[in-house]
Amino acid sequence: MKRIVNYKKGTKKIVSMGLLIVAMLCTLVGCGKNKYDDFDHEWEFVKITYGTQSFEASPLTESVDPKIEFNGTDVVFWFNGNSHKGKLEYKDDEYIITFEDGWSSLRAEIEDGGDTLMINIIKVDADCEFKKK
Repeated sequence: MKRIVNYKKGTKKIVSMGLLIVAMLCTLVGCGKNKYDDFDHEWEFVKITYGTQSFEASPLTESVDPKIEFNGTDVVFWFNGNSHKGKLEYKDDEYIITFEDGWSSLRAEIEDGGDTLMINIIKVDADCEFKKK
């Protein structure tokens, strides 16, 4: 009878340790998870805000309105008619786009349940708003 009691105690310890290990692994797997897929949509420019001035999308300015495309972590951003290729990274609790040509970095944030993309041009502190098409 003593062997059965010891067997049950040993089994409980093994199961408890196994559950603890599984819980720790689940915690580690969730750490650092990036939601790059949230950016992979077609985005339509709405407006750019610089200081107190705001400029909305217009058929007259369509050729120079900001545009952005995401393909995983690859990004192309058009500003004033020029394109800039870069990479989207998650670091220091925010999404940053860094460009190959040294152009100003961007801070990217998804808002409104995934329907709005806010892009901050860090160098000049201008905010571009895009809506999901």
